[in-house]
Amino acid sequence: MIIYPNLRLSHDNSKTLSRRDLMIAENGYASVMFAGNLHYIKSNGEVVLTDYPPSQINFVPAREFSGSIIYFDPPDITHFEKIVLPDNEDLYELSSMGVDAAVICLRVRSRSSDSADEIYQRALKLRPRYENYNTLTFSEATEYYTKLTVVDPIISHLNISYITQPFGSGHFHSHMAKSDSFTVSEYFTNSYDTLGIPSKLSKKTAQKYISKNIFFQNSIKHEHADLLIEKDRLVFTDSDKDCVKFTNQSRELLQLCSTMTNDTKKRFSRMAEEAVYRICSNRHLITLYDEKSLEQHALNLSIFCASQFGRDTNDKRRIKNFFNAGARKLGDLVHLRN
Repeated sequence: MIIYPNLRLSHDNSKTLSRRDLMIAENGYASVMFAGNLHYIKSNGEVVLTDYPPSQINFVPAREFSGSIIYFDPPDITHFEKIVLPDNEDLYELSSMGVDAAVICLRVRSRSSDSADEIYQRALKLRPRYENYNTLTFSEATEYYTKLTVVDPIISHLNISYITQPFGSGHFHSHMAKSDSFTVSEYFTNSYDTLGIPSKLSKKTAQKYISKNIFFQNSIKHEHADLLIEKDRLVFTDSDKDCVKFTNQSRELLQLCSTMTNDTKKRFSRMAEEAVYRICSNRHLITLYDEKSLEQHALNLSIFCASQFGRDTNDKRRIKNFFNAGARKLGDLVHLRN
């Protein structure tokens, strides 16, 4: 079955996409390929970018499916914030951390900027998998780019304390710890001067690190947990079992954990559990999602969301080490004790 899905770009603006096959996901829901991944599709043809995605395996074309087609209708999102993209040098730094989204943004920018193209060519050498993005058509790259510029609604409702890592100087972090409480959505919609960020932290510095961290957190949230993103760099016990969420730990992560006591591993796992618990208790989010869906969303947030529950800078350093060893999401940290 051939369809022409549409993409919602804002409250009152949508774009009709090119023709593509209607797919049936493993759980029986109607889906479609967009930006290289399978996404649910609503009954009105809208591609769902703002909800937990279907499994990326065992899906079939609708023409080969004999059952009734079920459409996925998530809660309507009341706001549509757009990501403020980092500059090219920051995108290169993000690429060096294994953030594929940064490479895609450089790919799109390289079309109209020689300086961006020079940085993009350097970024392609940072991971073997990045070379695959060089084979994308500009239309395909733009699909990825469009998806990455929409702020995930879970992240929109997060307090800024979840978004102050991993980037920022000691000066930035010390002043953000004294800042008033505000959400990511409020950061985009309110005047900067009303947010309560200490005046001793320059506006330019604060905006640079906050925007960079939001882009990072949003990009990690968009990654599929059933794919071992870093398997081109790390050694996993069974790299063919991409469908096992949060339990297929890399050899590098196991080696890192072997130097820690069980109490230390449990403490970091509890930090992640605390982050998940608080997100699942968010009064706005519990009106949008059922308990199970919200927990899945929370587990798929970046591991750095647990940083605020650490004891000191050494804990933050260890979280970065976990991330570098393949534990990218809160779900990975929750399962650390196993």
